[in-house]
Amino acid sequence: MSNEDLWVKITCPPRKHCISIIQDAASSIAKSVGIVDEKIGFIRLNIEEAFMMVLNLAYSDDTSEDIMVDVRCQPPYFRVQFISKGMPFDLSLIPEYEPTKLVEMTDKDVSTLSMHMIKESVDEYHFINRGKEGIVFELKWHIHFDKVEDIQDSEQDKIEIIEDIKEIKMLSPDDAINISRLVYKSYGLSYVSEDIYYPDRLRAKLQSGLFESIGAITTSDRIVGHLALMKDAQNSQAVEWGVVVVDPACRGKGLMNSLLEFAMKVMQGRSESVFFAHAVTNHPFTQKTCERFGFKPTALLVGFAPDSIRFRNIHDNLKQRESTFIFLKLMRPLEKKKIYPPSWYKETLSKIFETLGISIDELINMEVSADIGLDTNTTYSSRIISSINTALIFIDRIGSDINNVLTFEKKRLCKEKVDVINLVIDLQDPNAELCVKSAESLGFFIAGFTPMMPYPYAITMQYLNNLKIDYDVITTYGDTASWIKEIVKQDQMRVEG
Repeated sequence: MSNEDLWVKITCPPRKHCISIIQDAASSIAKSVGIVDEKIGFIRLNIEEAFMMVLNLAYSDDTSEDIMVDVRCQPPYFRVQFISKGMPFDLSLIPEYEPTKLVEMTDKDVSTLSMHMIKESVDEYHFINRGKEGIVFELKWHIHFDKVEDIQDSEQDKIEIIEDIKEIKMLSPDDAINISRLVYKSYGLSYVSEDIYYPDRLRAKLQSGLFESIGAITTSDRIVGHLALMKDAQNSQAVEWGVVVVDPACRGKGLMNSLLEFAMKVMQGRSESVFFAHAVTNHPFTQKTCERFGFKPTALLVGFAPDSIRFRNIHDNLKQRESTFIFLKLMRPLEKKKIYPPSWYKETLSKIFETLGISIDELINMEVSADIGLDTNTTYSSRIISSINTALIFIDRIGSDINNVLTFEKKRLCKEKVDVINLVIDLQDPNAELCVKSAESLGFFIAGFTPMMPYPYAITMQYLNNLKIDYDVITTYGDTASWIKEIVKQDQMRVEG
């Protein structure tokens, strides 16, 4: 048997009693490749320090995710990997070791000493963030390594105390790692946007200005609440609020309301006209908050998000893909423009418009100099959002080939095995009715009114690719949301015949 064949993988719960099992397995392999007992003693100690450090940074007492440990001879190295699917972390969370402050260390700071000991006693260490595949902390020693200094063990931080809230404020790119950790506490690894688990990606989004974070900060400067303001493009007139996360230990303290109040004040000083949210239907809490702050439901996107999303301590498993209501608030009046809604949707759209203070009759009857003719070619764009396995088609201009375009795109996207296709149509296009008729012939049905997403007067239609929706499990709050759910359900039944 060659050295390369010497390996063992251990999957264990995140508990201290597993350390000795890992140490014994590693010691056996290390001895087989000729590492002397004195060196094996240091390896055992490093394994304990690394395991406890990962435990301290990535797991809490109620975490059920396992740790996998991969021990193997990989000449010229002896290697141990700790593969964690616990809370996101990176090494920036560990302060630099300062010997003069050693006697002043509290339990909260012991990872500093652990990391110092690891740095001093291994030949290489690596930190690898694989997103939903977990985080790898790797230690490597040369099989024939020089003597290292003796090091001492230390106690680990075990208790996390939730303090009072000091302030609500805008966060900076430097807070990315702590935002990732907070999302993990609430969603585990099930949140729909994978970028949230990569602090570097999240940091870049914060720097771009398309993603802004608001945080609830405790007296010890910990982030225990988060709300994001998000845009698709710099010139977009629609701002979404979402990624609302509250530390499970702080739920019931009104943090979501405080975060949204702060966001509303921010939006009052900005120029965008639409402020909206995707309100989940697995529970009514977000819908209730939207209603409390004057947001109105205007559309129901069925099957919007995967059923793998989990809400810790609310519902562990969804019965189907998550549907969401678009709840929105007009921060600035929409500019009055002539629109061309299909006659059979006029009554539905009129009622939705009324909730936003818009008269559909006034817009339909506006005078224009001349209607735009039916061009030969339709202009459009489409994209797949892989994180939620949903496709979006935007019809910028409707041409005489609209039926061919929609037929081709539907066929192409279904071959890509997306679950849902959302079609966005501009009601200011004189040929909007023709586009809607073509879409309905292909199985698309109404979702509702989605202004400034991206067109000022946009409607969204939706197609389900071999996806069944049980409307009875879609939770609604308020008469308007219940009415929209029934409209969408009946329209799907009508279109599908």
